[in-house]
Amino acid sequence: MADSVTKSPSLWASLQVDQNDIPWLNGHYTYASDNNRASLQQMTTHYSQRLVVKKFEFNIPVDAVILGVVVEIERCGLSGTHTKESEVYLTKDGESPVGTNKAQTDVEWPTEGDEIASYGSSTDLWGTNWTPEEINSEQFGVILRMGQDSRPLVDHIQVTVYYTTWEPSENQPLNLTAQVVAV
Repeated sequence: MADSVTKSPSLWASLQVDQNDIPWLNGHYTYASDNNRASLQQMTTHYSQRLVVKKFEFNIPVDAVILGVVVEIERCGLSGTHTKESEVYLTKDGESPVGTNKAQTDVEWPTEGDEIASYGSSTDLWGTNWTPEEINSEQFGVILRMGQDSRPLVDHIQVTVYYTTWEPSENQPLNLTAQVVAV
């Protein structure tokens, strides 16, 4: 049976990818669903910097096997805009994207109130392998980058990690099978 734990971040950064990227403001507003929102400094024809949220303070058991990761972003776009994301990644080092980009690049964010978008699943590892140490690290996080002409308003980001641990008991004998491969 899988266990899960959901956490919110407690640290953020706005990281430049290209020279003309637009920085994020008030990234700390993503820590809770409270109608305070992170946003971009200005609207131009350029992409945003990467909003990185991390320090989720997970405490996954060291003997656990990570099964999947779900990211939920409570978001909307400023009225009258065509707000679209270009990147939604996980990060192991707090800066660099790893695995699969889960951005829904062809979907415009709603402009009439927040919606919660979900990325990943209880069995989705985002195209990479995860150890409990990597998930528990302060550097584990989520990266969000917006497309051109976007005016995002991000209220909250949270991550749910699904994992399992196996504890042998008297009723569950240990069954080890070796496979011999002829060369």
